[in-house]
Amino acid sequence: YGMDRRDFEAVEARAQRNIAAKGGEAAGFQRLGELLKKLEWQKLFFYGVAYDDPFSGNDGLGPWVEAERASARLITEDINVREPIVRAAVHFNLKPGQMLLWSPEKNLDEPSFDFSASENLAAAEVLLPMPVRVSARDNDNIMGYTGNFAVPVKLSVKDVNKPLEVKAAVKANVCGENSCAPQAFDLRLELSPGGDTLKSAVGSFIAKTYSSLPQDELDNLKIVKAVVDQPYDGCKNETLRIVLKSDDAPEKFNIFLKSLDGGNFDRPKITIDGELITARFCSRDENASLSGRKYEVMAGVSVGRSLRQTVTARPASLWDYERGELSLGLLVMAFFGGLILNFMPVSYTHLT
Repeated sequence: YGMDRRDFEAVEARAQRNIAAKGGEAAGFQRLGELLKKLEWQKLFFYGVAYDDPFSGNDGLGPWVEAERASARLITEDINVREPIVRAAVHFNLKPGQMLLWSPEKNLDEPSFDFSASENLAAAEVLLPMPVRVSARDNDNIMGYTGNFAVPVKLSVKDVNKPLEVKAAVKANVCGENSCAPQAFDLRLELSPGGDTLKSAVGSFIAKTYSSLPQDELDNLKIVKAVVDQPYDGCKNETLRIVLKSDDAPEKFNIFLKSLDGGNFDRPKITIDGELITARFCSRDENASLSGRKYEVMAGVSVGRSLRQTVTARPASLWDYERGELSLGLLVMAFFGGLILNFMPVSYTHLT
């Protein structure tokens, strides 16, 4: 447990003699020794916080780009290119009191990411994490992120034997103190091919960010149906009803809807009945037909328990008793209920 470098050198030398005596290769241990020599033991508990990582340095970390209300940079899990897919992210750091927001109803565009100027990059897939919903006095949908967070990006490399130069033009609306302002960032990051199989200083941060993304499927949370109801209950236009089933009655639930064919909706009205969760989205577009349109649904009960699926809206069945209007199913049940009552024996008390 000593802090003297000579103690570590003595341990290294003894281990190398033991390996040589057994006829083994000392190359692996020599490599470990080279890495250990980079350490300054007094800084051991502060690497990655107050000091740069002694092994990876700033590899895999793009420079911070400052804007009025936030800063951003590109980061990667590995320090070099070794596989066709590189796990990367756009790392945001918002100033105190600021939020990155978007809202179709407020004319706040969703954050955009343009990687077209990159070199040796075949494609970039942006994976938005589960956002938070911002409370508003009206029924507008306002969502976004706060604080220090990362938006994962899967980078597809054309040739793993060549350097990868990533260039991203990022635009987002950052709001605070009753005002919003567009922020623009021109981000850069270069990765060399091959080299050591080392994680960057933020490798664990990126891994955690990817693990918390909404999943394509979950065993304990499923979308049962996505159907269109006629106007009712204060909604003048058609309503999209999303029904989900959870393994248990969740205490918290949130859901976000993105129309892939255009269209705006009010904030959802959510009801939880045991394991069934129903979210109703009232369309803001007059005379719009919601049937047959595709929607991306993000829903979750916690950070690690959320899903993202694309659904196609269908007309509600005539037998669907939740469709918001007098359904055939309700009429049939009422008819047979009255019929049964007619055949039930009735007893009268004697009047005296």
